[in-house]
Amino acid sequence: MKFRLWLLFFLSNVALFAQRGLIQYSKENGLISNEIRDVAYDQNGFIWLATPKGIERFDGQRFIHFKHDPIDSSSIASNDVQGLVFDGNKTIWAYTYNKGLIAIQTETFDIVNYSKHTIPSFGSNRINTMAVQNDIIWYASAEGKLYSFNSKSKRTAQFSLNKFDSKVSRLNAILIDESDPNKLWIMSSNGLYRFGVKDRGGLPFKFKRSTDINPELTTSYRNEMVCCVQDSKGNLFIGLKKGGLLYFDQYQGLFKSFPITLDDLRSSEIASIQWRDPRYLYLCFLNKEILLFDTNRKEYVRYEESERSAVMPFQITKFDSQLAIASSSAGLFVHDESLIYGTKVKTEMQLHAVRYSLDRKSAYQLLGGAHPVLKRILGSGPETVSLNGLIDAKSFYYLKNGNMLVVGANGLILIDRSYKVVRKMLHSNHQSIDKRFQNSLLVEDSLLFVGTLDASMICFRLKDFSMRRIYSISKQTKLDETRENFPLAMVYKHGMVYFSENEQLYQYDIRSKKTEQIKLFNHENTDQITCLAIGAKQKLWIGTRASGVWSYNLTSKKLVNVYNSFNGLQNDEVNQLTLDSKGRLWILNPSCIAIVNIVTKKVQSLERRNGISDVFGITITPDSIYFLQRNSYVVGDVSKSLPVRKKAVPYIIQVRDMNGMNRFSTGKSKYSYDQNNLVFEFGIRDFSNSENNLVSYRLLGLDDKWINGNQKNEALYHNLPSGKYIFQVQVVEGDESTVISYSFKITRPFWRRWWFITLSSLAIAFGIWFFMRSRIKRIQSTEQMKAEFSLQINEMESKALRAQMNPHFLFNSLNSIRLFILKDEVDNAADYIAKFSKLLRMILNYSRQDMITVYDEIQSLKLYLEFERLRFDQDFDFDLQIDGQEVLDCQIPPMIIQPFIENAIWHGLMPRTEEGGKIRVSFQKQLSGLYVMVQDNGIGREKAKENNRKRSLKEGSVGLQITKDRLRSLTLRTKRQNEFEIEDLIDENGRAIGTLVTLYFEMLN
Repeated sequence: MKFRLWLLFFLSNVALFAQRGLIQYSKENGLISNEIRDVAYDQNGFIWLATPKGIERFDGQRFIHFKHDPIDSSSIASNDVQGLVFDGNKTIWAYTYNKGLIAIQTETFDIVNYSKHTIPSFGSNRINTMAVQNDIIWYASAEGKLYSFNSKSKRTAQFSLNKFDSKVSRLNAILIDESDPNKLWIMSSNGLYRFGVKDRGGLPFKFKRSTDINPELTTSYRNEMVCCVQDSKGNLFIGLKKGGLLYFDQYQGLFKSFPITLDDLRSSEIASIQWRDPRYLYLCFLNKEILLFDTNRKEYVRYEESERSAVMPFQITKFDSQLAIASSSAGLFVHDESLIYGTKVKTEMQLHAVRYSLDRKSAYQLLGGAHPVLKRILGSGPETVSLNGLIDAKSFYYLKNGNMLVVGANGLILIDRSYKVVRKMLHSNHQSIDKRFQNSLLVEDSLLFVGTLDASMICFRLKDFSMRRIYSISKQTKLDETRENFPLAMVYKHGMVYFSENEQLYQYDIRSKKTEQIKLFNHENTDQITCLAIGAKQKLWIGTRASGVWSYNLTSKKLVNVYNSFNGLQNDEVNQLTLDSKGRLWILNPSCIAIVNIVTKKVQSLERRNGISDVFGITITPDSIYFLQRNSYVVGDVSKSLPVRKKAVPYIIQVRDMNGMNRFSTGKSKYSYDQNNLVFEFGIRDFSNSENNLVSYRLLGLDDKWINGNQKNEALYHNLPSGKYIFQVQVVEGDESTVISYSFKITRPFWRRWWFITLSSLAIAFGIWFFMRSRIKRIQSTEQMKAEFSLQINEMESKALRAQMNPHFLFNSLNSIRLFILKDEVDNAADYIAKFSKLLRMILNYSRQDMITVYDEIQSLKLYLEFERLRFDQDFDFDLQIDGQEVLDCQIPPMIIQPFIENAIWHGLMPRTEEGGKIRVSFQKQLSGLYVMVQDNGIGREKAKENNRKRSLKEGSVGLQITKDRLRSLTLRTKRQNEFEIEDLIDENGRAIGTLVTLYFEMLN
């Protein structure tokens, strides 16, 4: 059963929520236009903006502009961009006023334009709203028509809602149902429609005038729906053009109205809706403000006035806990509510101090101004206590007896337990300003130390308000008007008051009433002391004007510079130091609050992103901490954890090749050898507006050193050699660092790759082998020809030598025959001629052969010896010996031994005077060759030479010389050693008893 429900809403102000910490980005920060029409996040958390001057992508540090260029077809089609949608994958879709759709790849920045100009079947170039479903883009034209465009097939389908409702005129928003992707929800000027993706059917949902949120309106904006979101049940929260919010239960088909009753917002349009968390919705009232809607209590929640920021919101979108707000005139605002610390409270007067009574039952705030007062925040005392006459309130203290002591620039006021002023000690208004109090310190509930503007230190005894000056600047010291000359800080520990004056530190002993100087700085590190804090273990913390925080050990007298801009602080100027109950050190910098864990030395910061800015003082109570601002303060719970900061994330946008000016995404891991001049574009995603990020980069494989990357957005590398590399970008914030890496490889040129080197080596080796082989063959052929030629020459020479041998033998033989005839020895001559003919025939036969057997040689030698023995009347004997039968088969040159036998007979035996001449020829075969020994018992070579000289004969034998030449020729031809040696034989008395000739012929194994 359908029913009507009308809810009357009450607006509540809740300080739980804060818009503090809004960070604004405008044209001064690089934004192309302060008018932003739409905003969207991509998958990596980058912000995309639609402006009338193009599209922007923002990472929190740098804007990347996408603008139309008439001469560049790859640029966006139009600068007049109306809206943006992220498809959930890697594409930002933008629609223009009259140039169709634009698709931008979020990683490669590739741009594709779709319009009737490029695709004739494209629907309408003038688009009013759109939604993306995978590859299908649903969009509505300004004429109220619905289109679906397939980005892959480039096909467009048109659908008319007029057949479901003839009054449809303008479609303002399209939502794809999260639970059923086959349903579209369409918000129009006169109602809600459900459109079936598959059946192409439409169903209108309207509510009657009695359920109208603005029934008194008669304009077309009365029920116009502008935007919507879907809850976990699948139902819709719908923002109206005027009047407030609707809730639609799609299962019952019923609307619920949530009108807004604020007069300044009743006529405002809810331009955008986003979920803050499962309970609250962000509502963007066009050009007004942002409210929250509590879906449990069904009520609007307005930020406290002190928490609001006038941003002129136009559209909003959310990523995790971060909210991006597009302003119609003020640029972009980024807000992360999870980072906001404490609660901001506005005050009519300046807050100077907050104190709790010792029993913690009462607490007051000291508010300064023309008429300072104490304002109660806890307990049952009066709400305010007037401090008439006090000028420029500084601080106040609870005493043990319940009284309160208030310190101002012109004196002191004592208030008793009944909150009545019981004593005033005020200076006249005409007193010199140098005498006015600047700061104070209560010690042991009885002494009050006060520092004045003239660099003096005064001690008040609270019992009787007596006073004594314990320190003043020397009269000889000329005051420097550019410096503050008063004790800037005072702390108390164990009977000692430590106070500073400029760069000097002093200690005052309250018992001995002596003041001593503590020497801290030398001339190299001197600095003005601005504040002090003292903790456990006798450690004094010292804040300075320009060198951060120092730690001074009161026992060891050791001074150490512990915290500065190089190890955690955003600024070296320290304005205040405070220790809390957890032992943490709170450091007031000009731009932030640094919180140091003294044990772990970890440094955290509270800054603008945390809603903390323009702080001039810190006050800590047992359970709270106050950050003092002008006419306001932020109070936080000391026991709660600090906001966890969002880490700055480095990223690599793309890689450019300077050789070919190509662009590559980080998905590319391999580059050719000629793509070795690379530019790496990088950035830091950080919306914290932090000033403490240290960015650096390096290229592993080339250099391990980090290079400062602050104020840079790209790194250039020229002529990179082939190899593997890792490009890294690092961001350091405080003591934490984040590194992103991109690995890639530059391939070697083909002539340096293994396969080319292998093939080239093989080709070269083959070429060398072929050349050497050919060369060797040519050399071998030449050598063979030379050898053959040499062999022929040697053979011819051998034959020539043998030819010379034969005439020599014939000459000697014929002379012998002639002698036989002259002596008339006919029988001997006939016998000699017979043997001579037989020997001559044998010599002629052997002269045709290069080698003969030993057997044949013995036969010729035997015949020759008999022949010679006959000629010399049987005057000598001969003996032919062989060492085994195998000797007979050995090969030797023919007639090679005969010259040695001839020399033995003619020159050794014949000149003998005694009878009994002998010649022994022996053949012995050994492993290396054949040995032939010719031994005689003649007169020896020396006697033979002497006889030759007497007979005027030439020394030497022609036959012996011919034999030498034959053996040399044989060695050259056969490559085997052939030689002879002649040895003179002597007896024990040194007399010659013969000659031994040894011939050696090397044999083949």
